[in-house]
Amino acid sequence: MTTIRALDCDAVGRKLEQASGNWFPDLADKPVTARCNRGIRNRFSIGYQFELRGGDARHEVFVKAPVESSAQQALEAGEEATTHGDRPRLVPLLPVDVEARLEANAMRVMRAHFDAHGPLCTGTMEVLDLVDEGLIVTKVIRQPTLAEQLRRAHWRRSRPKGDQLLLSFQRAGEWLRCFHDMPPPERHQNRLTSRDELIQVHLRFTEYLRSTRIDATPLDDLHANFVRHVQRVLPDSFSTVTGHADFGTHNIFAGDMSAGDQIVGFDTLAYWRTSPLEDIAYFLLLVETIPPMFIDRQLAVGRALLAEVRSAFLAGYFQGRDIPTEALQVYEMLVATEKWVSVAHSCTRATGVRRTAKSLRLRIQQRALRRRIVRISNELKCAAAATESRREALSKATMWRPVT
Repeated sequence: MTTIRALDCDAVGRKLEQASGNWFPDLADKPVTARCNRGIRNRFSIGYQFELRGGDARHEVFVKAPVESSAQQALEAGEEATTHGDRPRLVPLLPVDVEARLEANAMRVMRAHFDAHGPLCTGTMEVLDLVDEGLIVTKVIRQPTLAEQLRRAHWRRSRPKGDQLLLSFQRAGEWLRCFHDMPPPERHQNRLTSRDELIQVHLRFTEYLRSTRIDATPLDDLHANFVRHVQRVLPDSFSTVTGHADFGTHNIFAGDMSAGDQIVGFDTLAYWRTSPLEDIAYFLLLVETIPPMFIDRQLAVGRALLAEVRSAFLAGYFQGRDIPTEALQVYEMLVATEKWVSVAHSCTRATGVRRTAKSLRLRIQQRALRRRIVRISNELKCAAAATESRREALSKATMWRPVT
């Protein structure tokens, strides 16, 4: 299969030129030229945007090429990823060839499901092919991401109209609800389906943070509070859905909702079965903070607009059903702690001047994430105290009820 460690437009372009006739009939039996217009690399993949030309015919495609990490190499060797410098994760890594096949299959299954059951305002990317067992080729969608829309809201002059922004977030909630309603895929695995599993993974997060020489006292407090909240709020075991596992504003295309554009989600394996609250909590973390520093986004857009955005998304997802506010807050604590682990791990992997720079940034990041976790924990404590107060009042009222 194809794995790429650097931007290599020529190698990818040659593969597209050879296969383009299979996707576009007007390119068949013609000399085709593939021109790379854009290439973006992250830790686990490279995304390309190509224009395919053959005679008068032109087509644009998006290509996602996997980048094999050292942790995934360890998995292929049958070793634990953490022995090769990886970190504890909510979503375990899989071998890169397995992830490519799962993602391509997930996109096809999603398209069939959304075409049959999804609201008209929701859609998915169209997969053209899986080339060489690694290159996922799709049609290009010319819409901004929800992250780009949210960033525009930071600047009043370019801010989208309030109703348009809120409608986009409501549609995003509807998209996620439809995704969660997909039947279990043939190949899937359950993950974090009980209170004990949640407590154990949070303990691994705090132990990892402690190993990075962060002050242990607040970490002990954070874990103890998390355990109390989990045991008070969550049931012993949870119902599961097909989790997205990376449902953030960066993975959602959102055009002009008033003009009939669709909300389009992407970048998922559709492999893990877990609580739906995990995806919701992760999305809200990326909405309510500004990555990569994770400072509170209300500093840029204001408290009122941010509250409206959150409400619009939750309204789109729950569609009039009761929102499990406290259970959702428990998951918000969990995903914020994992993000803290992620930024700490990024700092430990850096060397030289980059390590010094990342250490300074880490102080800001961990302060912002800790503040968010503590705030949510305090809100849960207040909710618990209010519940206990109501219980005592009800008990007293029952005790002194006159006998008739």
